[in-house]
Amino acid sequence: MEQKKKIELDNNLYTINRGNARIDCFTIWGHGLKYKKEIIDMIRDEQFLEIKKIMFYKVKNMRKFIKKTYEHDYAPLRHLKSKTKYLLNVDQKICFIFALNKNPHEVFLGRGSFKHIECLRIKKIKDEIRDKFNPRENGKRTENHVIHACDNPSQVDRLLKYLGFADGIHYFEKNPNPIIPLPYHISSFSTFKIKKIYLSQLYCRILVGDITNVNTEICSIEKSPHYKYLTGDSKVYQKYLEKYGGYLLTDDHSVENINKLFHNSSYLQSPYITSYILVEEFYPNKYVTLDGVNRACKLLSLPQKEVIVAVRQ
Repeated sequence: MEQKKKIELDNNLYTINRGNARIDCFTIWGHGLKYKKEIIDMIRDEQFLEIKKIMFYKVKNMRKFIKKTYEHDYAPLRHLKSKTKYLLNVDQKICFIFALNKNPHEVFLGRGSFKHIECLRIKKIKDEIRDKFNPRENGKRTENHVIHACDNPSQVDRLLKYLGFADGIHYFEKNPNPIIPLPYHISSFSTFKIKKIYLSQLYCRILVGDITNVNTEICSIEKSPHYKYLTGDSKVYQKYLEKYGGYLLTDDHSVENINKLFHNSSYLQSPYITSYILVEEFYPNKYVTLDGVNRACKLLSLPQKEVIVAVRQ
């Protein structure tokens, strides 16, 4: 990554950081949710962004939430009240998209006490989304924005804490194991065993029930929505994502991502030589997958009977 720079461009714009990764957050407001898929696709298509978490949130008091969202904004309070007034009359269900910004271009914007740090790349994609999906009047874009983006990581940190994530932005920095690359939300562990097992011994947990009363159920890999998608029944997996996505499935689960994994990856081949399917034994000689269901599905579809996994102790 490039070193930090401090280059004066004009009276309002100073480059202060290129290339030092950070976490960014987009908020899709209620009137923009009908475009949720298209908006998330636009964010996902940006090579410098890697979506880490997508979650829905039901606002109990929109006025209070708007104040909390913008309390560390850099525009005058009078202006903020005016520009957010429309949000009091839209659906109070919103969607957060947290993404790793792998190559930010941070600058100082504004003047005087309103000067603040912002990423030009995030500003660009935010403006493109607004241009495409903001409501229009007389053929022109209104300022009733469908999306908001935090200006910098300190705002993301405060937002996460408000949402109940005590670690704030460090929530995404967790390293469950120093050897095996795993998602941040897996519980940390230091001891595991590398073991060859039969694929028939491998199971997974899936979500079942209504969204207001969800439970988990252990099933064989071939009965999972993921495997059914791989073997041609795409509707089951799509309905599964539509039902639980953004609630209990908050990773970037999508048809596009599962297609990439099924067609582009080779298990335990360079550069993924330590990317083991992580499991734990839940019954003698039966193992439930903690991470790697999609990889397990792909292996099950191949003419092989065994797989090497990491068994969490």
